[in-house]
Amino acid sequence: MHLRFSFNAYLTVALLSIWPALGLAVEASCPKTIYLTFDTGNMSVAQTVADILNRQQVKATFF
Repeated sequence: MHLRFSFNAYLTVALLSIWPALGLAVEASCPKTIYLTFDTGNMSVAQTVADILNRQQVKATFF
């Protein structure tokens, strides 16, 4: 279980880190919204994900 969680957390952080390199940037005037879900079982990686999203100027809500 711990190994699976660690891999999922690593994969999430890795994918968010390379987001800009994928060429998926959207113009600031684009009114579209996307929803991302992370099924981690707990929020121990939330701060890392929030930091990455913040660097990319992506607004996020965690609950």
